[in-house]
Amino acid sequence: MRFEFYSLMAAALISLASATVTNACSVPVFRYALERWQPDTFQALVLHRGSLSDEQKKLIDSFDRSEGKRRANVELVTVDLDAAPPPELLSLLEKQKETELPRILLMPPPFTGSATPLWSGKLEDKTSLASFNAQVDSPVRRETVKRLLAGDSAVWLCLESGNKAADDKAFKLLDAQLAKLGKELKLPEQTPEDLEDPDSQVRFEKLPVRIAFSTIRISRDNSQEKGLIDQLMKTEDDLLEESGKPMVFPVFGRGRALWAYIGAGINEENIAEAAQFLIGPCSCQIKRQNPGSDLLLTADWEGSLEGLIETKDVELPPLSGLEGFTVDVDDSGSSEGETAADVKLVAKTPEVPIPTETASPPATTPSAEKTDSPAEAPAGSADGVVDGAKALQRNIILLGIAGFALLAGITLLVRKKQ
Repeated sequence: MRFEFYSLMAAALISLASATVTNACSVPVFRYALERWQPDTFQALVLHRGSLSDEQKKLIDSFDRSEGKRRANVELVTVDLDAAPPPELLSLLEKQKETELPRILLMPPPFTGSATPLWSGKLEDKTSLASFNAQVDSPVRRETVKRLLAGDSAVWLCLESGNKAADDKAFKLLDAQLAKLGKELKLPEQTPEDLEDPDSQVRFEKLPVRIAFSTIRISRDNSQEKGLIDQLMKTEDDLLEESGKPMVFPVFGRGRALWAYIGAGINEENIAEAAQFLIGPCSCQIKRQNPGSDLLLTADWEGSLEGLIETKDVELPPLSGLEGFTVDVDDSGSSEGETAADVKLVAKTPEVPIPTETASPPATTPSAEKTDSPAEAPAGSADGVVDGAKALQRNIILLGIAGFALLAGITLLVRKKQ
């Protein structure tokens, strides 16, 4: 379902509710997503019955995209249908036009709830590998990855309708508005508190944080981009009904696409609101609580960033409340080669100081005089009462925001973009 952009603000309210328990971050959304959000994993299910031949195993290996320059966010999983597979998987196979085994079903990330394969092909078919690779990689996706790794805030994919006049009008407006916003928008400013918070730091200093938008125009007749077009059209339930109109998909982070802007929805107001969201401070660090869906593409994000960036070493404070415990690992039940072990927290044995003639009292530091939490404050202390009141006030605010966000979320489910 497509929504007015105020639905994005509803999502932001949900993020704000989470921000009451997770501190807000001054790093822009687009940069936080590039540095910290891992792409969702698609699944390539290799369905077969019984043992696979050596030739079939080698062929399966050729579909593996888990490492190297061919790395993509897709996991290869072999499933023996003779070994009591889930009933849902058998039902899924029965719905396919072709059911000859062994075959591969390319599925969206499991948590999306979609049971519709993006692609299906026979394992023995020599053309299957080329067709599979076209689902995972394409020139436009490579260029998108290149720009994002170079620091672009977002790459706006412009999917043509086939009506040249309508396409030219929509995408000309987009280019003009993005150029204007690139000059007007400002990056979030860091506060003194941000400088003490590792989550509010840009981890990779050698890659400049800048406002930069670019566009790529895609023809629906481009056979090399069929896999990408199919993915974009499945990011929302009813996009196929609007295939006769131009569409725009802002892509940011590690290949995450916001929902589509379609036809008359490609206007200055919607473009500005989307850009402001991407440039604004990341109020919720949990990816799935932010709008958008991840694309399947070929990219070694970590490997590519490693040579461009300088990671900061941040010394984290000790865990509050666990100072009196130590870790006890019991691996008596595991055999050689196994990694299983019981991990327990046990109270530390008090250390008894050995008296000497030169011993002196330990120095008192300001930090030793402070309590780590309201629960550790002495009964009846003013600090404990104040902290308790603050906690109650924070919880009341959280409930209010969560309720409003829920109402807005229900609203966005029934409203559509013009």
